[in-house]
Amino acid sequence: MKMFLDRAANCLCASYLFAESPLVHFRPETEACPCCGEHLKVRKSREKTVFTLDLGEFTANETITECRNEDCSNQQKYGSDDLSKRVMPFCNYGYDVMVHTGKAMFLRHRQGSEILAELSEKNVTISLSEVYYLAEKFIVYLAALHNMRTDRICDIIAENGGYILHLDTFGDKDSPRIITGIDSISDFVLDNMKIASEKSRYIEPFLNKMAGRFGQPVGVVQDMGKGIMNAVQKVFVGVRIYICHFHFLRDIGKDLLGENYDLIRKRLRLYGILTELRKAAGSLEELIDDNFGFIGEFSESVKDGNATTKPVDLTFAFCVYALIVWILEGKKLGKGYGFPFDRQHLDFTLRLKKSRGYIRKMKRRDINKQTQGYKALLKLEKRIIETIDDEEIKKAGKEIQKDIKIFDKLRDAMRIAPKEGNDGLNDSGGDEDIKSIEKKVSGFREWLNENEGCTENGRYKTFISQIDKYWDKLFADPIEVETSSGKKIIQPQRTNNILEQLFRNFKQWYRRKSGCGTMGKTLRAMVDNTPLVRNLKNDEYMKVILGNDHTLEEAFANIDSLIVRKEMKEAKQYPNKIPAPFKKLAKNDSLPKMLSNMLKKVA
Repeated sequence: MKMFLDRAANCLCASYLFAESPLVHFRPETEACPCCGEHLKVRKSREKTVFTLDLGEFTANETITECRNEDCSNQQKYGSDDLSKRVMPFCNYGYDVMVHTGKAMFLRHRQGSEILAELSEKNVTISLSEVYYLAEKFIVYLAALHNMRTDRICDIIAENGGYILHLDTFGDKDSPRIITGIDSISDFVLDNMKIASEKSRYIEPFLNKMAGRFGQPVGVVQDMGKGIMNAVQKVFVGVRIYICHFHFLRDIGKDLLGENYDLIRKRLRLYGILTELRKAAGSLEELIDDNFGFIGEFSESVKDGNATTKPVDLTFAFCVYALIVWILEGKKLGKGYGFPFDRQHLDFTLRLKKSRGYIRKMKRRDINKQTQGYKALLKLEKRIIETIDDEEIKKAGKEIQKDIKIFDKLRDAMRIAPKEGNDGLNDSGGDEDIKSIEKKVSGFREWLNENEGCTENGRYKTFISQIDKYWDKLFADPIEVETSSGKKIIQPQRTNNILEQLFRNFKQWYRRKSGCGTMGKTLRAMVDNTPLVRNLKNDEYMKVILGNDHTLEEAFANIDSLIVRKEMKEAKQYPNKIPAPFKKLAKNDSLPKMLSNMLKKVA
């Protein structure tokens, strides 16, 4: 039977294999009772519709046998191993359909409807809800396989001399979070857990679980979150902690620049200048479209400084439109790092300020005051002037530019998020020597202390104290480990970028799936070990978890279905910040009265 199925799968296209769903018979491979040796007898046969990628839809008729020897104690019922290795228990879909669905959704970021279409081409009939169910089931199977291979993963860790744990969480405010631990040496996602918040009491169980499975890490890389810091210090006593340089700079930069930057942002929104610019651009777009062929000549004339062949009124309108686009581009000058490294609202404000002088020069041009371009410019000038002349914006702009010079000086010393870099949030800090960086930051620290204006400023005092507070964790010495090939010096990565990239991929998947930016509901429903899918891109990891199997489908078929059912049930649960006893009490309609009676008895 197996030969027939394999031959058919290799030679024919599943979509056109059969005019009607074929009936395929499956018999047990075991013919004699392993206890008494007697020939097994047929107990019953059962049928179900099955879908696999190689054959599409077919009806599986499975014969079930048993031992009828009254003197034999064997009560086992025997089915077809061939069928059980192809199709999941209590399911109509093959392991290959589940693996295809899981990889399509989590690795290729396909939407449910797209996966539906892919499976339809392979003659697999399935609903959208079943697609999402199979994707969830894929994660549960992967997590079960990952847990089964813990010993092999630990062998890899031992060969590497230990593991450096990168630790972080992701999720929206007021929603559950998923905490993930990655070993940056093996590049394996080791474990994940859904937690109610980043408080240490929720993180400690996860770290205890990690320690129980993989032992103590040789180092931990994390951000400055108080909950993670306290939990790590409590569970991994004596383990060296490394603060992510990017997170450190980002956090102290926000503290230094945040107040003035927020004020600028709010005042810009109050004046609605962005909306006015877009309206002005929109009023000229029809004119631009009607003279589309002039765009090339106009662009070349601007670059070369030559006059155009078109009338001055048209050229003027194009100039006004170009100036508006230039101002708006001020909001896109960042390098993709986010605030405080990128300051788009400040850049936008500076372009507004700079444009004022150019608008004055343009107005001096002898131009018909009734033209569309001139009217748009005049209206825009008024709104720009009232915005940039705002006293609060001027004061905040002056202060923040002084602060930026201080912040960027430290940024340059730490060699992180370079101003001319193009990697954005993927910047990992390179392979800079940590002692060289420490020396440069030390020089910055001395310069800041010697600057009287800085030492008297409360914000700068806080800035300096933050540097001092985390100094040892920012510039901790490299780690010497004993590997299978001898001693080795390891310098942990300077950033937690390895985790940040993973989290961004999940956000990208979610946005593509839902078109929405917030993940609260999704995180409640998401299986906590979903980040394990990252490991599927790691060849070494695949060798570890597959073992003697050749594919994930084969490996999944060897997992006890009871384990999967248990994990699927637990996956439906999510942590809540409200302690369980309070939740239980709240179900009682008489609780207020009970509370009142209880308080009367309190001394």
